[in-house]
Amino acid sequence: IFTVQLSNSIRDLNGTNLPQALEWRFKTAVAPEALDILSTFASADQPFSDPLSHAQTVGIVADSTSFSLTAEAAVSDSTAGRLRYVFREASSGAVFMDLTSPLRLNNNEVAAMFVFGDGSENILRWHLRGNDGVIYHFEKTLDWTGWRSMRLETARDSLLEGNRQVAAKSVTPLVWERISVSNTKSQRGEILFEDLLHGHPRSVAVTEPLLPTPAQFTLAQNFPNPFNPVTAIPYFMPSAAAVEIAVYDPLGQRVRMLVEGWRPPGEHRVQWDGRNSQGANVASGVYFVKMISGDFIAVRKLLLMR
Repeated sequence: IFTVQLSNSIRDLNGTNLPQALEWRFKTAVAPEALDILSTFASADQPFSDPLSHAQTVGIVADSTSFSLTAEAAVSDSTAGRLRYVFREASSGAVFMDLTSPLRLNNNEVAAMFVFGDGSENILRWHLRGNDGVIYHFEKTLDWTGWRSMRLETARDSLLEGNRQVAAKSVTPLVWERISVSNTKSQRGEILFEDLLHGHPRSVAVTEPLLPTPAQFTLAQNFPNPFNPVTAIPYFMPSAAAVEIAVYDPLGQRVRMLVEGWRPPGEHRVQWDGRNSQGANVASGVYFVKMISGDFIAVRKLLLMR
């Protein structure tokens, strides 16, 4: 455990002394992987092109097909990308969108994106160009509703070339160029995208969030984040008080109560193992941890990636 102490004789840039001595305590931990957020689907951070202008988009009702940004169903304080689509005929047609910045994937790297499925049972595909110039597919059937992670790990996963499976690592480096939704079951649907991620699936040293000693309640960011399968959630109590800390899904349904009752002052930490209150593993996706103590309420976003 490391400690950083600042005495109240220290002055800020305006020459004002600190009102009280400050102390931070922190420790190191190990995260299972390190993923960078390449896009949060903010207005200035648009990762996908317009599907209506894509040459390969076919068989759609143009007036009812669009890609836009929305905050209505987004997680946390961010926006999400929303694809609405209507096909003219059953089991015919496809919507394509290019990545505005194609993503290069080497061996032992991960690309991931959170997808709010529409339960349409249509096929969501990633189109990746291999080092041999061939286009390979990484695909999922949209048979779920709610947020879920769509994740490709090049060292472990397989790609499709037609009906043939190919180890992703055998054709790296790959370039992820576009995504598509193919009409295989439903003529209409709406899916959301958020947090385009890229990085390495290996252990790295991370620092536990710093918790201030001054008299204030604090819910620190969990670590590691994203995580699999366990994450630690630090929190600070300036005085003894009743506190509740629980995990919720994006629809606001409580998944698991982690802390409930009276807690003494000081630094605390609780772990969540990705299970619900019945002990079952929950799906990959976005979750929220909420801390309530008296008038204090704080929320943090958790990213579970199995």
